[in-house]
Amino acid sequence: MFRSSVLVLAILSASAAARAISPATGGPMDEREAFERVRTARSFDIASGGKAGQTTPQERAFLRVLNGPQPTAKFEMLAAKGTLAGRMYALLGLKYTAPQVFAQKLPAFLRSWRKVPVAVGPKKTKTVWAKTIAAQIRDRDDVPYLESLGWTGSAGT
Repeated sequence: MFRSSVLVLAILSASAAARAISPATGGPMDEREAFERVRTARSFDIASGGKAGQTTPQERAFLRVLNGPQPTAKFEMLAAKGTLAGRMYALLGLKYTAPQVFAQKLPAFLRSWRKVPVAVGPKKTKTVWAKTIAAQIRDRDDVPYLESLGWTGSAGT
């Protein structure tokens, strides 16, 4: 049951309203702010439900990086310099922007015994093994969700 609930949590919720809005200004989140939000993420909020099923600011920041210029380079930097949650976002991004880099980085995540805070609802988190999240990222197909947000699937950019 735990595994299936984590899997459901990890499946990205389809939301066309996932525009990157800056929590600081209420306006559009710029690329630098989005990168920093993902780099310093304290939890992996993908599909957490947020308030009334809305995407969280961290999820919107991830999508901004994914849809922005040079996402592969940014995700590689995040994989090297992010918090553990930020590195989980990087792994997810690399799966779709640079499958070869994803394949190189995945084994280290699959061996990780560290725990990552994961949002499970509005203002609720639990900790999950990083290796469990990495395996779910490896095994699931998020393309329909990413495309619903306007991602063109330009791998290797």
